[in-house]
Amino acid sequence: MEEKVDMQGLTIVPLKVYWRDNHIKIEIALAKGKKLHDKRQDIAKREAKRSMDRQIRNKYWGFDRMTKNFPKLNEQMDLIRKGVEEIIPEEELEKKIIKSIKNKNPLRVKLGADPSRPDLHIGHGVVLKKLRAFQDLGHTAVLIVGDFTAMIGDPSGKNKTRPALTFKETKENAKSYFEQAGIILNSKDLEIRNNSEWLSKMSFEDVIKLLSNSTIARLLERDDFSNRYKNGIPISVHELLYPFAQAYDSIAVKSDIELGGTDQKFNLLLARDIQREYNQIPQVIITNPILEGLDGVNKNV
Repeated sequence: MEEKVDMQGLTIVPLKVYWRDNHIKIEIALAKGKKLHDKRQDIAKREAKRSMDRQIRNKYWGFDRMTKNFPKLNEQMDLIRKGVEEIIPEEELEKKIIKSIKNKNPLRVKLGADPSRPDLHIGHGVVLKKLRAFQDLGHTAVLIVGDFTAMIGDPSGKNKTRPALTFKETKENAKSYFEQAGIILNSKDLEIRNNSEWLSKMSFEDVIKLLSNSTIARLLERDDFSNRYKNGIPISVHELLYPFAQAYDSIAVKSDIELGGTDQKFNLLLARDIQREYNQIPQVIITNPILEGLDGVNKNV
């Protein structure tokens, strides 16, 4: 094999690449390198192996997808269930997977991230790893960069209105998201879309049609909105639009499954209802636990 990775003066080469337990396995060897302190050498080898993994997985992924069938239903469900909070509804997910296996057609698994700050944080890593698990099962990851919705600001779990960002600021923040997400996700089987592609093109008539699919009463069922309303804390009208914009993302990319934190449950469920109104099969939603901040309160997803 021609692949090699140089890291801190070490050269790492792959000895063998093989398939086992529905994953690509790679054995590596230290080909040559200058003498380093044992701890430094271990770190360099570990980092080099990660880089080697990405190189080889990307190279052979297309071949594996053509020559390997999707894993069996129980194998897929075992991996999908691991570490998640809820699958709603689980029986629909099983039906989608069975159909996917039969037709050899990958499911479209959506995850959205608003570039409200320049960098993805550790909380994003939780759902990105789950998205990567779907890729490892042969499905298509669809990462939505919310350059348009970030101008609204996701109100989920917030007790006050987020500061508004300009479109220029969200585009600037989004620049690093592609590279950072690629550290975890397989770039060969990944769609990355900006939701400004479709949301910025909607007419007021389109917005009215979208908003007609729910009620103020239902929006106020959300804990965050309900608590703010009861406590007399203002709720801006544009915040009420956020769940609809996120739901429309699912319509635009024809999402089969959407991942999110537990605080996103309302938004994800609303998307299921709106997909039906737009004659799409509703997505299955999978919620993941939220990592608490160091203060034990603020979320990290």
